Amino acid sequence: MSVERISIVGIGLRYPDAGSPDELWENVLAGRRAFRRLPDERMNLEDYYSPDAGAPDRFYAKKAAVLRDYEFDRIKYKVAGSTFRSTDTTHWLALDVAAQALADAGFPEGEGLPRSATGVVIGNSLTGEFSRANIMRLRWPYVRRTIAAALAERGWADGDTAEFLHDLEAQYKAPFPEIDEDTLAGGLANTIAGRVCNFFDFGGGGFTVDGACSSSLLSVVTAANALSEGDLDVAIAGGVDLSIDPFEVIGFAKTGALAKREMKVYDADSNGFWPGEGSGMLVLMREDDAIAQGKRIYASIGGWGVSSDGKGGITRPEASGHRLALKRAYDKAGYGVETVSYFEGHGTGTALGDATEIEALSTARRDADPLADRAALSTIKGNIGHTKAAAGVAGLIKATLAVYHQVIPPATGHFDPHESLVGDSARMYVPADAGLWPSDHPVRAGVSAMGFGGINSHVTVTEAPGAARRKELDEKTRSLVAGRQDSELLLLDADDAASLRGRVSGLLEVVPKLSFAELSDLAGTLSAELSGKPVRAAVVATNPEDAERKLAKLLDLLGEGEPEVFSAGEGIFAGSRAKGPKIGFLFPGQGSGHGTVGAVRKRFAGADDIYRAAGLSTGADQVSTDVAQPRIVTGSLVGLRVLKSLGIEAQTAAGHSLGELTALHWGGALTEREVLKLAKIRGKVMATASAGNGAMAGIAAAPNVVERIADGEDVVIAGYNAPEQTVLSGPADAIERVVASARAEGVTATRINVSHAFHSPAVEPAAEAMTEELAAFDFARLDRPVVSTVTGDVLHAAEDLRDLLRDQVVLPVRFREAAAKVAERSDLVIEVGPGRVLTGLFGEIAPGIPVLAIDTDSPTLAAVLKVAGAAFAFGAPLETSALFAGRVVRSLPVDGEFSFLASPCEAAPSIGAELARDRVAEPAEAAAAGEASENGGSSTLDLLRKLASERVELPLEAVTADTHPLDDLHLSSITVGQLVNDVTRALGRPALEGMPNFATVCLGELAEMIDELAQTAKPADSNQAEVAGVGPWVRPFAVEYVVAPKPAPDLTPGISTAEWTAFAPAGHPLAEPLRAALANAGVGDGVLLCLNEDSDADDVGLFLDAGRAVLAAPNGTRFVVVQHGLGASGLAKTLRLEDPSARTTIVDLADVDPVDPGAIGAAVSTVVTEVAATNDFSEVRYDSAGVRTVPKLGALKPSESEGTPLGTDDVLLVTGGGKGITAESALALAKDSGAKLALLGRSDPADDAELSENLGRMAAAGITYRYERADVTDDRQVADAIGRIQAEFGPVTAVLHGAGRNEPAALFSLTEETFRKTLAPKIGGLNAVLDAVDKDKIKLLVTFGSIIGRAGLRGEAHYATANDWMTELTVRFGREHPQARAIALEWSVWSGTGMGEKLGVVSALMRDGITPIPTEEGIEILRQVVGDPAAPSVLVVCGRTAGLATLPVEKRELPLNRFVDRAVVHYPGVELITEADLSAGSDPYLADHLLDGQLLFPAVIGMEAMTQVAKATLAAESLPAPVFSDVEFLRPIIVSPGGSTTIRLAALARDAETVDVVLRSGETGFSADHFRARLRFSRPDPLGEPVVRDVALPPVPVDPTTELYGTVLFQGKRFQRVTGYHRASARHAVAEIATGAEVDWFAPFLPQEQLLADPGTRDAMMHAIQCCVPDATLLPQGIERLYLAEPGEQHPEYVLLDARERSQDGDSYLYDLDVRNPDGKLVERWEGLKLRAVRKRDGAGPWVPSMLGSYLERSAERLLGSSRAIVVEPDPVGVPVETTPERRAQTALAAGRAVDAPLEIRYRPDGKPEADGVEVSASHSADLTLAIAGSGRIACDVETAIERTPEDWAGLLGEDLLSVGELLAADAREPLSVAHTRVWSALECVRKTGDMTQALTVHRVDPDGWAVLSHGNARIATWATTVNDRTDPVVFAVLQGEED
Repeated sequence: MSVERISIVGIGLRYPDAGSPDELWENVLAGRRAFRRLPDERMNLEDYYSPDAGAPDRFYAKKAAVLRDYEFDRIKYKVAGSTFRSTDTTHWLALDVAAQALADAGFPEGEGLPRSATGVVIGNSLTGEFSRANIMRLRWPYVRRTIAAALAERGWADGDTAEFLHDLEAQYKAPFPEIDEDTLAGGLANTIAGRVCNFFDFGGGGFTVDGACSSSLLSVVTAANALSEGDLDVAIAGGVDLSIDPFEVIGFAKTGALAKREMKVYDADSNGFWPGEGSGMLVLMREDDAIAQGKRIYASIGGWGVSSDGKGGITRPEASGHRLALKRAYDKAGYGVETVSYFEGHGTGTALGDATEIEALSTARRDADPLADRAALSTIKGNIGHTKAAAGVAGLIKATLAVYHQVIPPATGHFDPHESLVGDSARMYVPADAGLWPSDHPVRAGVSAMGFGGINSHVTVTEAPGAARRKELDEKTRSLVAGRQDSELLLLDADDAASLRGRVSGLLEVVPKLSFAELSDLAGTLSAELSGKPVRAAVVATNPEDAERKLAKLLDLLGEGEPEVFSAGEGIFAGSRAKGPKIGFLFPGQGSGHGTVGAVRKRFAGADDIYRAAGLSTGADQVSTDVAQPRIVTGSLVGLRVLKSLGIEAQTAAGHSLGELTALHWGGALTEREVLKLAKIRGKVMATASAGNGAMAGIAAAPNVVERIADGEDVVIAGYNAPEQTVLSGPADAIERVVASARAEGVTATRINVSHAFHSPAVEPAAEAMTEELAAFDFARLDRPVVSTVTGDVLHAAEDLRDLLRDQVVLPVRFREAAAKVAERSDLVIEVGPGRVLTGLFGEIAPGIPVLAIDTDSPTLAAVLKVAGAAFAFGAPLETSALFAGRVVRSLPVDGEFSFLASPCEAAPSIGAELARDRVAEPAEAAAAGEASENGGSSTLDLLRKLASERVELPLEAVTADTHPLDDLHLSSITVGQLVNDVTRALGRPALEGMPNFATVCLGELAEMIDELAQTAKPADSNQAEVAGVGPWVRPFAVEYVVAPKPAPDLTPGISTAEWTAFAPAGHPLAEPLRAALANAGVGDGVLLCLNEDSDADDVGLFLDAGRAVLAAPNGTRFVVVQHGLGASGLAKTLRLEDPSARTTIVDLADVDPVDPGAIGAAVSTVVTEVAATNDFSEVRYDSAGVRTVPKLGALKPSESEGTPLGTDDVLLVTGGGKGITAESALALAKDSGAKLALLGRSDPADDAELSENLGRMAAAGITYRYERADVTDDRQVADAIGRIQAEFGPVTAVLHGAGRNEPAALFSLTEETFRKTLAPKIGGLNAVLDAVDKDKIKLLVTFGSIIGRAGLRGEAHYATANDWMTELTVRFGREHPQARAIALEWSVWSGTGMGEKLGVVSALMRDGITPIPTEEGIEILRQVVGDPAAPSVLVVCGRTAGLATLPVEKRELPLNRFVDRAVVHYPGVELITEADLSAGSDPYLADHLLDGQLLFPAVIGMEAMTQVAKATLAAESLPAPVFSDVEFLRPIIVSPGGSTTIRLAALARDAETVDVVLRSGETGFSADHFRARLRFSRPDPLGEPVVRDVALPPVPVDPTTELYGTVLFQGKRFQRVTGYHRASARHAVAEIATGAEVDWFAPFLPQEQLLADPGTRDAMMHAIQCCVPDATLLPQGIERLYLAEPGEQHPEYVLLDARERSQDGDSYLYDLDVRNPDGKLVERWEGLKLRAVRKRDGAGPWVPSMLGSYLERSAERLLGSSRAIVVEPDPVGVPVETTPERRAQTALAAGRAVDAPLEIRYRPDGKPEADGVEVSASHSADLTLAIAGSGRIACDVETAIERTPEDWAGLLGEDLLSVGELLAADAREPLSVAHTRVWSALECVRKTGDMTQALTVHRVDPDGWAVLSHGNARIATWATTVNDRTDPVVFAVLQGEED
């Protein structure tokens, strides 16, 4: 369907930084952002701001986009002053903007409009903040009472209080206008539109629409509809919003919608929005009318659509809802969404909002055309913030202008694409540059808006008819887009220093008020004010806050003398020079830059011209020589071009190697074109014309030192780069040896990643090739001084440059000498080109000369601006026009005074900080990330000290590395945690995911922790997200070596010999044969480490050399370790984690020193086979028989502990210093056993508070202990200490070895000394202890190792090795001393105590997906293991270990079940997390569980899913049916028809029989539990005694299939198992449930097996209870305990359900269920089934007769109190009940059902029925019998309500009761016939009690149709409804009276 198009012929607007369509369009193209610090006159930040998002009544985002200098001209509009003051400013802004729009449309002052057919529709929410604020005037009484009460409490006299309040009232009310006749209208939203109509005399109607943030786009939709329908001829539509006040801003803050960082839209870091304000109005006409009147048409609206999110969240957007709006808009437009190339999105910048909108647009386009091109997406909110009710029209105006100009504009506020915008599947993109519409697509745009309440709107616009198609961008557009800058240069000059300081001080008054965009205006203004004065300053700033901070710092640095400031890092410069500076240029060589598109190219057209001319390769390796060399020279030429445009010229230049080409161009020898050509030739020659197998290395030492280290090797010095940096070149093996020698001397040496030995004789062929190429070039004479890095001196003008460039290839680079020459001749040096390598080298060579880099590859323009600013400050003439030409630079107020809209509430006088303090103390504001740059040169510790000292307001010197933040500074742990987060964020470091125990660390240790984590971090660390399970867990895992088959890889030899390097002890028999075999095995390059049996500390140098060789090699290099016993496993695993590309193989051979050639060959073959089979990581052992085993971690099954093996006679020796986990463990073991404790440690208790406290705890626990000071690495000290212990306590019988040392260090920085020091306490300490005791008397040896020894850890190669070796020694001790239990416990890190806690290993392990151990759990596991004699000797104690590929966690095949198919996390025997996708296709039962149009995942299928996952978790062969307990169905799982939903099941084993399971859904982001239960696979047998139901009553007369399913019961065919009822009362149901149905539950392609009995039967057990609450749908909420039937245990045809209500609480019902076979056997029991009533019908008919009794019974209880059983029994079908005996038989049957037993009824002469033990009453009508049974005065009646004449009713009721009937009819809004029938039935009830009076009054009438009448002390509840198969209404009445 295509509707008539609506043209936009006029635009008016007033938004921040934009007062016209032209200004707004300029802002969009220029990327101007109107955000500023929210002015205090609007909301005082001291009163309302807090960085703590949780602070009550505060907001956390300081920025907003507000109108500046707006003032309504009330004189122009002839508005009275009182009216103006009493009316909200939104009215006046809307009127002003509407007038602007009309003038733009050619209707100035409304002239020419058809006024009677012109309407106004304006979007607005809550009017505006100013009328809200003015209401404060009317709240004076509240303020008065509150203050009076407070003063009274403080003892003020009433008279004093009255006088004070009298004076205060005037002050309080002064800012708020008096309430007058205009106030009410001025505060309403609707009168905004009315005011426009009033002013222009429009008669077409004016009103306001409120759709929250969708309001203004809804106004356009509303107006378009009116125009389309012909109701209007012209419409003004738009929105206005002035609501940046506490209500909205704090309200948004509490939803988390405000930006927590910088506002970004459609970004990977979308984190919220900054608020904005303003108004936008459009003048709309039908397109045909606009054309006929010759109107300029900006664009035409083609279609529009509106939708709601339905059951989606009120404040949470839903993609499905937005898609519906899109569909309606494009259906109306008559073209598809896939034809639209640009979308102006809602784009609030919230994570959820952006993701939802991208999903809606992407899926809509993908569904419309899977091959459609990607469409552009952006939002005006990046420029002006979220203007809420005025946001939609702002986006529409932007899109309209884009269509009008036919330009898709670049986005603003977007940096890194949202994850949904990247990859091949993306259907949208955010434009980074301006572009035209695709030539093969029409010019169309779409605009979206979404609002609270789930309201969505979308409008699509298209170009005006006949608009000429644009072929290219115009120059203004290109200039505005290119003029975008991320930084600005503020320039100042003055006559003297004092004047300069004055100017800076003046700026500090203005800058804090600026918006981001106005910082550009300020820069342009200052530039225009320059007058060539001698004292100058320059500041480079990214935003107003940055500018404020740097200007303040500049003011501090200026001091009192002549200014001389050079802060390169900050971009702050000042100087006073009589003449311009001498400038030197440095041009970089190979190795500089990365080949990225820098900001320089985007910003300067001249730069882009050079890049285009160069024709560089963009897809190739930017580091390869043939690509890099022309790239780097191009970057330098670009830098020269830009500097020249800025007027910056040099007097001297030098180039590093390749850079000498650019230097010669600068010197006049080559043109730009020639030097580009020569660079390409040189790159190609250098890459291809030289001998291979060469290498280069950088040595951090002076040349003479390097020459000594390299003495005797075939290497040459290739570069003299800096005083302590020398480059060597030569054959690869020689370079390796020199590097190794340097490292051995402690000198840093690094292989340079190059392919040849450049600048050495090895590249002579390249030099010869260059000679031939250079002959083709004509070099001009040099006309500028160039310092050559070949000669180290200034070149002569007539230098033979061909020879120079030929020699340059083979001769060393003398950059140190050349740079020194440049320094001699320069005041300022600039590195011109990509990167900043030379800047660093120059700083070492000439530290006194300022140097800067222009860095043409940098993504920021700051580097260029710093160069310009420094040159200017040093006195160079600067062409500032190059910085502002073509950009938008607007004027700022001359006086520096900014005018903003002001809230009257902020007119209150300011108060002191103490008075402003909140009732709830505010946390201090976190340090800004900008402080990182301020402290750029500081260490982590310095920054941590600075932030801590500022927090506690102490001098910096009072806070040291040894300061404890809790004990010394009295900070809370959360405050310390925030300080740590601030530091890591400021330094760009990874966050500490697992915070250490702050009570035990000092600031120095915290700083080390942050540094170490940064050193070992990987790029992906910050993005790792672990799938959440049921909860954290810790278990002991047994380490076993299990037999595994030998691999059979493809061993086809490689085509060429690979490069393998071997490291081994001298003479190792396997090293060379194995290296050669691997080189020819076709397995790629690698490093081989061969070790002798049992390595020791002397081998660590070999370990490190091998590891570093791998790290220095290209990615993918293999690492192979061959060892036996104590080896390099720990190092190898760590290396694999530090370099995931290194495929690592560890082979433990029984004989690593074979002599026999055959044995050598066999060993080589074995290792090569293992290497070839390794794709990532493998670890294997071969025993002497050649049996291959691999390690496996399996969860230790819990067993009964026999208690501690120690007793009171034992002495437990503990190493580890009496602190940390060892001390906690020792304390627990001693408490359990009564053993004496002997502790060894180095600390003195007098000086160590933690140790002293622990010893005090031991004494308090009654433990006999002795503490001895000894260093465990000193044999003598250990022996002496143990001697003293044994002299006092007797022989040591148990050892707990917990000593250790750990200083994390990445492999490349790890030294041999640190490695050995780490081995010493673990290995040397254990040996020293065991040597000092009688080993034969040891009954228990426990060593505390680490999971790091088993798996490695980044930064822990040495610690991993130490723990690996210690475990092996522990196992050997156990083998050699069978009388002792030897247990090696390899702990994950403990989270509450210990070395790992202090050293940050918690964070490192959590970063790698490893769960830390809580102290209490760790101690309990220790007790369990020590007390279990069957426990294995090696145990790893840990939680999750997902991040460690090196940890051999046991893998098991999962069973083939529907819900176990896709495992996400699996730890056999412990934890399992699976996912499954639900849809109607894969899960056909969903179609039978349809409620309100939604497919509900049934609870019974959830139970089946939980059982499948729980059983798979335990991995037991056979298990009984589980017992469910604590079952909760917290949230429904909904699958949209035609859609799919992913569910996630998480299971956690609690013991060998018990599993906790939760079920989560993708619809809530897996962030909430939907179902939850505990399953225990242990079931009592039998469940209970057999009971046969023996009630001689016929079945309830109801057919569930035809009468209940589809009406009372919503379940479909698979679940329709209720076949009949034996009882259906309000609180007791007995039903037959079919068991034998054969149906498919899952699609044929899915596993069909079910572990539980039929789910349809089980679902019927719940929904059969529906008969007890028949007027609502009952859904399960939970089950206390459920004993399930075993499959096959139920009778093959049916079971009998007996459900009894235990209690009712509102809409929740609690039932107990017994399920029995026909023979009475109890097969299933439900205890505490909780059901909740939804979809209540409130008694609406028609009713199934047998279901009425339950409803009547519950309703009567509610209305009459007490209880009685009520049954409605229909007459037998086809059998008339007419005679008295027949009726009495029906009465007996109904009454029997009421008491659930046959009942003998007797009748009195008056006809009243009687029965033993119970009062009964009955009535017959409408083929129904109504019976009640209870106690007291009861009666009932049922009557058919038929039409009767008034005379008949008068005769039946009498005049008095007729009035009662009429009153009932009026109150119940029902026919008189029904009301009179109620009265008659009530009267009948009264008569049945024996009272013959006719006095009835109306007691109450309820909305659900019940009416209660009174008769004395009796109440009669009456109700009318319809019943199946009865044409007339039926009235029921029940009486309950008090006994007389």
